[in-house]
Amino acid sequence: DSGCKSQACLSHRRYVSKLSMTSVDFKTHMPDARASKVEIFYGTGNILGYPVVDRVCISSHCTRKQVIVAVEKESTDPFDELLFDGVLGLGLNGLAFDSQTSVLSGFLESSNMNNIAVDEDELHLNMFSFYFSRPGQPDTSRISFGEVRTDLYTGPLHWHHVDGDEYWEIKLHGLRVGDQYVRRCDSGKCTLLFDT
Repeated sequence: DSGCKSQACLSHRRYVSKLSMTSVDFKTHMPDARASKVEIFYGTGNILGYPVVDRVCISSHCTRKQVIVAVEKESTDPFDELLFDGVLGLGLNGLAFDSQTSVLSGFLESSNMNNIAVDEDELHLNMFSFYFSRPGQPDTSRISFGEVRTDLYTGPLHWHHVDGDEYWEIKLHGLRVGDQYVRRCDSGKCTLLFDT
């Protein structure tokens, strides 16, 4: 049950575990788990809550037993101003709570368990993609699971090996800012973090 009484919580729809037919008490699911409270700090703001196990669905894509955080308290800045009702972390497993599978991995594992056939309601590929609309343009930003929307870009895609288990980061072998070449990364010791 989300007993969150923070101002930011009251202005949004809230998750209530008792109303979900698929939620499971975290301690029942993970009896040896260490934490009963979770605090997450973002670049701006923070939340405090407790872990719950439930299905997470976006459209027809669902995880099976996913650990999520039911918020009990959240900072006014920035959550009171935001239009959305929750945060969906798409980090890698190294950032997942208590060694549990991240939501993204949960989607992929559920897809693989179901031996997904290519069909419009299920993941076509084990990937996700973002499109950000330009400032001053109508807000058509979106996230797509299981596909790359070829109608939203031009030119070739370049694939890179993800170098880490927490963040979406790749090795950087060169960097140019405008006409200036930054030699600091020539050795390949720099990494580039993709933050969405």
